[in-house]
Amino acid sequence: MSVEEWMLKVEELKKKIESMSPQDSLDYVAAMVECNNSIIATSYGWTYWLKDPSLMNKFNDEELKKIFECFRQTSLALLEISLEKAKKITTREDNKVYIS
Repeated sequence: MSVEEWMLKVEELKKKIESMSPQDSLDYVAAMVECNNSIIATSYGWTYWLKDPSLMNKFNDEELKKIFECFRQTSLALLEISLEKAKKITTREDNKVYIS
């Protein structure tokens, strides 16, 4: 997939996520699945780009620093959500989490 095709796909994903308006718990879970899938997809894209020096050389040091700071803040925010929700899960009576 070309970068241009990827950008179109990302724009579509962005619009879809921005327009979401879940109404009940099932809708919220389905919407979170969509959000999570978009994170996975963009992570795969970044993994590809980060491993390609010819692509990463298009960014100067200042741009790389800004990208890194964005990655760091996003990573920390997602990790904090994970920890917060894991703590809530472990305080429930059944204490069961199923991951497929």
